[in-house]
Amino acid sequence: PTLLVDGSPDGKQRADMPAVGPAPSASAEDAQTPPEFDVAPAGFAVPDDQEPSCVMQALLCSIGALEGADTCLLGASIKALQSDIGLQLTDISYMTMAQLVCTNLAAPFWGILADRGVLKRRTILLVGALGQGVVTMLLALVTDMVGMVFLRALNGILLAALRPISNGIIADVTGEHKRGKIFGRVQSALLLGMFVTTM
Repeated sequence: PTLLVDGSPDGKQRADMPAVGPAPSASAEDAQTPPEFDVAPAGFAVPDDQEPSCVMQALLCSIGALEGADTCLLGASIKALQSDIGLQLTDISYMTMAQLVCTNLAAPFWGILADRGVLKRRTILLVGALGQGVVTMLLALVTDMVGMVFLRALNGILLAALRPISNGIIADVTGEHKRGKIFGRVQSALLLGMFVTTM
């Protein structure tokens, strides 16, 4: 008898042999839909000309503006802090140092939580943005130096959740030809926040 393609003389597919044929491919809709705010699956390819939605860009720019505003907050209010509660320049430098040290220590921690999927990146951004706002409001109610240093340190921990996570989102959902433009918009929003705070 003549052997067919699958090697069986009767032309029937044997149960122990895999089916021969092209591997199933993802639909066009799946290929064009980026995983916004979540970790991109392995092998996911973003089209070169794709960019985030207008809503996502607005949210990312708002996060950048929030970070920029906080960066210049102490410098813009230094005169009021000196005249109202008697802070010295050295006291303000202590608060700034506490915030920056805690920011550098906390940034890898937030990145690990996002990369390992312990928390969704959307959740991390919400915790960072809302928490930073609450801490900033509490700073207006505290006049004790120790309390202010503690709150600025906590503020730095929460701010560390914003920049790395938002940059990772941009890299995951933006095509290679559009990344520079999106990063530029977020950076412009950060500088705008700094400018508005110093007025």
